[in-house]
Parts: sequence; C-alpha cells; structure tokens
Amino acid sequence: MSEFVVEKVLLPPELEHIIVCGNDNYISTQLSLRVKGELDKKRFEQSVQKVIDENDGLRFVFEKGSDGKYYYSVLKELKYDLVTVKLVGNSEEEKYTDLLARVEKYHSEADDLNKKRIWDIVLFEMGENDTILFLRTDHLISDGESNALIWAKIIAAYNGMDFPPSASFLEYLDEMREFDASPEGQQLMQNWKEKSEGYERFIKYPTGERKKSRLGQMFTLNLPKLGEYARKNKISLFHLNLFCLHASISAAFGRDDTVICIANGTRTGKYTTTIGFMTNGTLSRFKFDKNKKMSDMLIECRNNYFEADKKLKMGYRAEPCDFQISYQNYTVPKKMSFGSSPTELVFDTRLSPLLTRQFMLMAIFERGDDLVFWGSYDIDIFTSEVVEKIRKYYMAAADCLTDEDKTFEEYCKL
Repeated sequence: MSEFVVEKVLLPPELEHIIVCGNDNYISTQLSLRVKGELDKKRFEQSVQKVIDENDGLRFVFEKGSDGKYYYSVLKELKYDLVTVKLVGNSEEEKYTDLLARVEKYHSEADDLNKKRIWDIVLFEMGENDTILFLRTDHLISDGESNALIWAKIIAAYNGMDFPPSASFLEYLDEMREFDASPEGQQLMQNWKEKSEGYERFIKYPTGERKKSRLGQMFTLNLPKLGEYARKNKISLFHLNLFCLHASISAAFGRDDTVICIANGTRTGKYTTTIGFMTNGTLSRFKFDKNKKMSDMLIECRNNYFEADKKLKMGYRAEPCDFQISYQNYTVPKKMSFGSSPTELVFDTRLSPLLTRQFMLMAIFERGDDLVFWGSYDIDIFTSEVVEKIRKYYMAAADCLTDEDKTFEEYCKL
C-alpha cells in the first residue's frame, strides 16, 4: 500500500486546469533530448530516481472525488522503472514515424486519472548509441521551466555533479496559501480588482464536446533585426513581444483593451530550482489610444509592466486569463552531456500532448537568428482564421517598430 506525505488535498483553483484543461502539465512545453553516444541505462535509471526522491513535485498524483472535485496526494516514495523502446523501421525517417505513433498512443491514455501517475521518461532507441529521451508530461505538476530543470538535474546526477538544493513544492503551495490570506496578499488582490475595473472578458467558450489541439509553431521573426531595435531603444525583447501580443490581440478582435498573464512565476531564493508550477505570474492590462504612435505605446506598455510586476504579481491566482505569454530561451550548452555523449534538445511540437485549452498560450524561444513562436490554444475559439489574424497583426506590429511607425488606428487597418 502506498504511503503519502499528504493525502487527498483539494486541488487549488489555479492548478485545476492541470487536470481539467487537457490532462497535461500547464504549459506543455515539450522538452525531449537526443543523446548521440553511449548511455549507461542503469546509471540513467538511478539518476532519475535520485531526482524523484529529492523533488516532491515529481511525486504528485491526482484523483477525481465522488463530489466531482479534483484532489492531489503526494507519495512518500515513487519508484522509477526504466522503459526502453526499440523503434521500428529501416531508416531514420521510418523510426521517427514510429516514435510519433507511440507518443500519440501515450497521450491518448492521459484521460485516465485512475492510473495515478502518467508522467514518465521513455528511452526510444533510434539506433546504436542514438537515443531519444522522451519526457511524457501528462499530469506532471510542472511548468516549462520545470521541465528544463528536470533534465538539468538528471544530467547533473548522471555526471556525479551537485545541483543546488530544491525547496519543496508543497512548501511553496503552503506559502502561497498563507500569502493570499495575509494583508499583503489581500492588497495584491485588491490592486487587481481596481486595475481590472471596467474590463470585460470578450472570449466566450462553448460548452459540451470540445476539440483537442496541441502546441504548434505559428511563425518566426528575425531576431537580429528585433534585437538591434531593442538595443537602440533600450528595451528588452520580452517587453517588445509583450507589446506586440497586446497589439495583435486588440487588432484581431477589434478591441483596444486587453489583459495578458505573463508566465514568470517566482523562481528566486529557495525556489530557484524547485520543480512545480509557479502560480504567481504577472497580469498586464493595456489600453491602446488610436491616435498614438506604436513606438510611444511600446514604452507605455513596458512601464505598465514594471508597475504590474510590483503590484499585480499574483497572476493565475487572481482569475482565469484568456491570453498568456511565456518568453523562454531553452538551450543545452555543448558541455551538457551524459558523460562524454553530447546532448541536444529535440524541438518538435508533435511530441506535445493533445489538450483542450481554455485560453491561448504563446511560447517564444530564441534559436539562433530566429525568434520562434509556438502557440497552444483552444481551437473551438481560436480557429485557423483567427490565428492567422493574430499572426498577421503580430508581424505587422513588429514591422511598425522596426520599419515604419504608425498610429494604432493606422496599424489596425493593415
């Protein structure tokens, strides 16, 4: 019989979507690794077990109660058994096709909460000394940065290296509950009530049977060009992209007032290396003035974010948000390897889970000279036509900043 650190605790509303929205981890940034070289399987299995033992976020299991509510328990121990699959095919292309088919089957099992644990790491053998390590993220109480931390910790353990100790994710959840009930936490909630006054959510979600989608690449932008503009105007690429998303949503939906939640949950101090979903992102509300230039409003949006990051950093705990942005820069240094075997990230959205979103998430990655935009969204609402509008206006907003400045009214007519 399983022993628990905590048993059957009501899942907080800000974490409910881990179960309710797509049966997957929240951000669903799929990070798999490809190892070209020898991989000691026993040593790898022991390394994964060490990381599980030291990180309670990897020992969460979920269930739906008879009352229809969702609950979590945390196992005292969770044994990891290595799963190795030899891919079938006469060529690399055929073997990768087999990989995708197997991954699709894994994700189709994600609705079954009775299995208690769905997340896993599977070793897919492409050939001799050629392995793809697949992080299956269904029901993993994680975010995109946590997924990267999982790999970093496993690689460190495999190489016999020390990794900065992690604070417990249970401790983080307890601290957030205490904070929300404190005068400071109550003040943050009051700040949002005041900041959101007059704002009306304009996305209407259907009920009943929902379509499923997955993370997919939307478009790319030229990173050097944007980087040059950002340096010249002393503004970060993150703030530039936050503004472009505000602008593209506004233009696509005929709005001048939008709210975006920034996935920048606190990872400082003792929680720097904690694996788990950080719930205190920043809420950014921005109103456009049709007569102002886009470049001027970019600065306003940046300053608005600075204020919000101080007064509105409760994000997901405030209320549902229809649009979210995550600015990531996932890289594995050349030195990062399993022993002497070099490792590279596998960027393939086809490895991501199928999900039913209640919002649109845009994940942005710096890769070489490209700024790559991945989108994960509710396709009942964000149809291909709507997504194309957002893409078009996003790129037009970037062009307004780097090429020919326009007023917001002129921009919306593009």
